[in-house]
Amino acid sequence: HIMLRAWQDGDVVRLQVQDNGDGIPADQLQRIFDPFFTTNEGGLGLGLSISHPIAQRLGGSLSAANAASGGAVFTLVLGAWETPPAQAEVG
Repeated sequence: HIMLRAWQDGDVVRLQVQDNGDGIPADQLQRIFDPFFTTNEGGLGLGLSISHPIAQRLGGSLSAANAASGGAVFTLVLGAWETPPAQAEVG
């Protein structure tokens, strides 16, 4: 099972993704955002290492923890906009 939650908390928006698996081993939690580190058999270890700096460049954060009820929980925090910023054209 995966639980998704999203809410505005003052001037930030929080998005949480939680599973009900075994969680992240405590000795591996500090390495979870390292390039090529994975806890999944056959995983490449690139997804979180790419997502973490993207969140930071947007002025936010991405964190990982073990939920008290079991499983892993990832939290993305980004600034909330009253009006979304203008889209830049690519071309």
